[in-house]
Amino acid sequence: MLTAIWYANVLSGYNTQIVNFGSNAVNMVLLYSVAVAQNPKNAVFISNGLINGIKRGWLEGKDTFKTGYSPIKGKAEIPPLLEMIDFKGGKFNPANYLKYVRRAMVAADVVFFEGIKEMRAYQMAKMQAAKEGKSEPTLNQLNRAIEIVGRSDRQLETIKNEVDLENEKEFTKIEESDLTEKEKAELVKSVLGDRERRIYDMVEQQRGIDMVQETAEFAAEGTYNYPPKGLLGAVASGINAIISKVPLLRLAVPFTNIIANVANETINYTPIAFTRLKKGGWTDFRRDELTEQKRADLLTKAILGTTLMTTAMVLSQVGGDDDDKPYMEITGNGTGDYAKNEILKKEGWSPYSFRVKKMNGEYSDWYSFQYTPLIATLGYIGHYNDLTKYKDGDERDVIEKLSMAAGLTTLSFFQNTFLDNLGNVLASVLDPRSSDKIVDKAIKGAIGAAKGVILPNLITQTTQELEGIFDIPKKEIKGEGYRGLLGTVLQDIPYARNIYYDKINILGDPIMYDLDKFHSKSKPDKIISLLVDKKSVFAPINRKAEKVYDMETGEERALTDEEFYNYSVAKGQYIKNALTNGYKDYKFEDFDKMSNGKFKKELTKIKTKATEEARLTIGDVGKSLFTIEVNDEEEPLSIEQVLLRKGIVKKYVDENKEAYYKELKDSKLTKKQIEGKLLLDAVKVSGFDILEKYYKVDRINGEYIPKDK
Repeated sequence: MLTAIWYANVLSGYNTQIVNFGSNAVNMVLLYSVAVAQNPKNAVFISNGLINGIKRGWLEGKDTFKTGYSPIKGKAEIPPLLEMIDFKGGKFNPANYLKYVRRAMVAADVVFFEGIKEMRAYQMAKMQAAKEGKSEPTLNQLNRAIEIVGRSDRQLETIKNEVDLENEKEFTKIEESDLTEKEKAELVKSVLGDRERRIYDMVEQQRGIDMVQETAEFAAEGTYNYPPKGLLGAVASGINAIISKVPLLRLAVPFTNIIANVANETINYTPIAFTRLKKGGWTDFRRDELTEQKRADLLTKAILGTTLMTTAMVLSQVGGDDDDKPYMEITGNGTGDYAKNEILKKEGWSPYSFRVKKMNGEYSDWYSFQYTPLIATLGYIGHYNDLTKYKDGDERDVIEKLSMAAGLTTLSFFQNTFLDNLGNVLASVLDPRSSDKIVDKAIKGAIGAAKGVILPNLITQTTQELEGIFDIPKKEIKGEGYRGLLGTVLQDIPYARNIYYDKINILGDPIMYDLDKFHSKSKPDKIISLLVDKKSVFAPINRKAEKVYDMETGEERALTDEEFYNYSVAKGQYIKNALTNGYKDYKFEDFDKMSNGKFKKELTKIKTKATEEARLTIGDVGKSLFTIEVNDEEEPLSIEQVLLRKGIVKKYVDENKEAYYKELKDSKLTKKQIEGKLLLDAVKVSGFDILEKYYKVDRINGEYIPKDK
């Protein structure tokens, strides 16, 4: 039962339902395009079938949401256990509404299942009528196709009369029963409401068994409701076998079958599909001959996908203006580092998305293909573009980048699930470009999964949406284990989140929420564009690596939440101001014209200076305790020298603290800044003492040399 509750909680977010609905809708449109591409003359007829199917799906979907019963199996990995449990408290117990999460997802599948099924039936009917027309030239193929699907005027009239007769008998039974008038009225309403569904059922009964089975199988594959096939199916089966022995692993990989099914369909729109055609395709885990129609479908998908891939690749590499900006921009997973990608999002960038150049030379907004069968087709190009855009190296080494892009494309399948956050963690664990350690990534994934046991995703997403509307930034959460889990839960709860500081990006600005899965508005930013153009997007501050010198104890310690926030803001703002307003003799225009190599060197200097200035805002001197400037060069101190220096610094601080506070009390400096100035002076004094104790002046050239030499 806990597993069922966990699934319901993590899938309860409205974005999850939107992704499920949108993914089904896009796949349905693609399948329609494949059918029409095989015979464009049948476009209108097939679309009529699609519309009729969606109408039926809407009726069936409403009943599924109301009753929990589905004409299809539904997403097999989402347990239906909650349908069989009534929690105490009835409608006043929120737990009794958890079953509607699965119902909503299955209902959406039913809508598209029926649409795709009817579309296939109409396609098959037109092909059968065309085949019959070859031996019977006078045959009206359109009327014959309508007759095959059971929707001729004569057939519909007969079916409606039969249904009405059935209903009349049912009304008589209801009227003769001992039920109350209210109960009778409800039953009559139910019978009338099911009339259209019954008509659809009887229409389908007019069709041959082969058509019924073929269309149901086709629709199941079109909504990913089938056992995975081929090599990916074997992998999914193996993972499921392991999970059955270690159930906790289900928290890390909740959707093996869905990932395999989506990946299989995605591959059909790539050149790899031609290999499948040659080998005959796969059923279960073995090779099997494709039927003539399935072969035609696969060939059409392969041609359409490869054509799209080729066209998109060309458009993403060439531009018609002097600015050399391509006609289309396509992204993969950006830098491959979730932390680095945060700064890109400030410009509106979105993973697995595209945008096109408008007539005025500006770009449109970003539109996502992440949750569509085109994620491999376009994602491969996106990964190649990302490697070219963010990775250092010889731009002529195209083969290496194409090869790496192919490997990274396989990771995208993990991000094409309903659980976006978990998908990002899974992909980042496998992406070698990520700056976080694998253990840290795994911990983040475990905390995110555990959160689903405690808090429904609907609450989290709703509060995050409101935070985005009211410009409330994300919160910086620290700690592992229960502290990390507690922070993950509290960060989006009103008032409770105020105990945490804002999450800050590398330019010192707060990071905002953007939950739209399919669209992102372009927001040009010249500093971010500069960092991207110079291949210099860098990771945010690693909190675990940062220490501060404690004046009270004379020892180093971890930064407090307040210190880390102030440090992040000060360092980021310094870097942003230096790049925007100039640094030393360089202005923004100078940075823009620099070679990548020279810009990286100057950026390193800016970051170093930013660290020093930011350290002062939290009353610390950073690495100055561990190095000393000798002959204009920084030299590392030995352990003995560091210990001596710390003693000198502590003595200086203890003797002068009150004097500094008194002298600077009327200044605009904060207490931390005063302490930073005190520490800086203490370090300078200690530096002279270290020089005097361990170094001597060379009489020939006037330079300092160690006394032991």
